[in-house]
Amino acid sequence: MNGLDWVSVVSAVASVIGAGETFYRFLIHDPPDRKGMIKRSGVFACCLGIVVIFWPGSYSESPADHYREAQQLFAENNRPRAIEEAKRAIALEPTHRGAWKLLGACYGTDGDMPLAAEAYKRATQIDPEDSEAYLGLARALIAEGDRKQAGAVYHLVLRNRKSTAEQIGQARDRLRKLCE
Repeated sequence: MNGLDWVSVVSAVASVIGAGETFYRFLIHDPPDRKGMIKRSGVFACCLGIVVIFWPGSYSESPADHYREAQQLFAENNRPRAIEEAKRAIALEPTHRGAWKLLGACYGTDGDMPLAAEAYKRATQIDPEDSEAYLGLARALIAEGDRKQAGAVYHLVLRNRKSTAEQIGQARDRLRKLCE
């Protein structure tokens, strides 16, 4: 994802052209060749707008853009790139809970359970009532062989007032399996 969409570029250029025309109309009240002056000011403003838009660092990246791209890549089963994009979102916004959970899902799907558990832990630190993150953490802990800690995490899901009925059901089922 390059971050620029052409609608924004065209809108910005059009705004700069309009500003250039207005500037020349007010600066030069009645030029002898008004049409030529406006055309030249429009071309100047367009060139200036393109330079400003494409100037290195002038476009600010959005964590939400990187997160959406990471979600898309994960859905396409391109986990290495999804991990990169999730990390970019986190670099721009370290408290992006969704990016941490997606990073945990990527690592978990790849079988890297210690990194998955760490990512899910970070998500639960950001929002201690996020049952989805706790369920991911518990899955990673079970895969690492830490059944006791996973059971404690499932109990957190059961006690969480924001847990959905589906999440509570998952936690109960998995607790039963842990006790068997």
